[in-house]
Amino acid sequence: MTILKQSFGWIRKPHVCLGCERVFKPSVKMHYQRIASDDLYTVWTCETCESLKAFLDPEEGVWEQGFVSNVLNRGETPESILADFRNAN
Repeated sequence: MTILKQSFGWIRKPHVCLGCERVFKPSVKMHYQRIASDDLYTVWTCETCESLKAFLDPEEGVWEQGFVSNVLNRGETPESILADFRNAN
């Protein structure tokens, strides 16, 4: 897997966040990665999930779809988890 390009940008159409799997509407800032593996593909991550990467360990070095939504408990949001991590440090 090779990351060909990555940046933050304002989206122009709806995108699903790789981490929390929420749908974001246009005019939201998201992190973009263009990846080459067996195929070329693009992943989008919201700012909150991108920040959470500093506190979570990827499975086998790869951020899998739902890496944030899979660890949420009932009533938690990605934003509340990020706040807890930041307050703990």
